[in-house]
Order: sequence, then structure tokens, then C-alpha cells
Amino acid sequence: MIKTYLTGSDDPVFYRRRGNRMSKAMENICAKWLQDGMCGVLPSYGEYGANGSAIIFEDGSSIEHKRKVRSVIIELAGLFQKDIVLLRKQSNDVLSQKTMTPLSIAPGIIVVPFKMRKPVGKDDGTAGYVFESHVDGIEEAEEGSILRLKCGRRLAVMEGAKTATRHMDNAMRLKNNTVHYSAKIDQTAVSWLKLREEYEQPATRGDIAIVHRSLMCIMEKLKL
Repeated sequence: MIKTYLTGSDDPVFYRRRGNRMSKAMENICAKWLQDGMCGVLPSYGEYGANGSAIIFEDGSSIEHKRKVRSVIIELAGLFQKDIVLLRKQSNDVLSQKTMTPLSIAPGIIVVPFKMRKPVGKDDGTAGYVFESHVDGIEEAEEGSILRLKCGRRLAVMEGAKTATRHMDNAMRLKNNTVHYSAKIDQTAVSWLKLREEYEQPATRGDIAIVHRSLMCIMEKLKL
């Protein structure tokens, strides 16, 4: 069952049509990856040249996976009940940028795109995503740059250090905006809870007297 799902279409609409059982299988796999310390997903042609991905972990290890990077990111977002289209729109609105934008998957999980390879096929894709919290630094290289991870692993990036650094700066901007937005929502929720608690309190004699006076004033005005 899982094997059929993993080698199917990479169109997110296709997976929604396949039903929740298939999606749930992939979400369980993503959840296990996160438990094992997942810190990125890179494009990979695999052992037999199939276009898939490499899942990297915080201990420096990695595993090959049959699904494309884009599909893995879609399912990772789905694990947190997030729609990839809305995540991209959120990032675009914050950064005023439409391509190569980071995505705020969940609190503490912001994935940053970097160009990792020259694709063989037209639709193979060039970008991989690395968790912002696991990036330790960026170094200039003869061709492109080197992305240092906190686990000690070094990833070759096709973009120069300046461009790669800009991707990380965008991730920090998105992270700060997300934290600020969440804080505003939390404050609004607290205000509503306080208001609700006040209105659910039993009316006192003073409250009744105020309402009575207000009604009397209204009645006097209606008489005029």
C-alpha cells in the first residue's frame, strides 16, 4: 500500500482524491522522520537514477526516498494541517518575493530553500529545503557555497554565499513575523476570554440599577 502511494503522482490534488488513508500513511512517515531528528530534504536521483529525495537527520545521517522534494514538503505541511498554497502566500506577503521563499511549516520548523543541483529532466527540480534551526553557517566556495549544519554535515549549494545568506535572512524575517503574528493572536484570544468571563458573571444589584436607569432614560426620550 505505501509503496504504491510513494511511487504515485506528485500532484497534491491527486493525493486528496486518493483519500485520507493514503495521505495518513505518508503523514505517519513524516512524523517518524521528525521524531528521528529530520532537518532537511534534498533532491536526489537515487541509486538507480530515479528522481526522488534524500531525507537528512540531525545526527548527519540520511536516507533515500522515492518521493520528490516538493511532495515531501506538501506532506510535511499536511502533518500540521497546513496548506502549501497558503504557506507560500504567507511567505510571499511577508517577503514581497514569489520564488525561493522559506515556509513556516510549524512553530520551530521553518524550511529554507537552496539550489542544490542541475536537473537532468525538465521537471526534476533544483531546490532542497533545510530547517532554519539546523543551519550553523555559510561559506564561500569555488563554485557556489557551502551550507554548514549544526550536526557537522556540509552541503554544496549552487548559489553564492551572498544569495544563500539572503535565503537565511528571509527565513529570519518570516520567523520574526510569525512569532509577532502569533503573539497578536494570543493577546486577542486572552482579551476575548476576559470579556467572556466578565459577561458570564452573575449580574449584581449595581448592574441591575444601571440597566434600570438606562431603560428609564430611553422611555423618557420616547415620550418626547
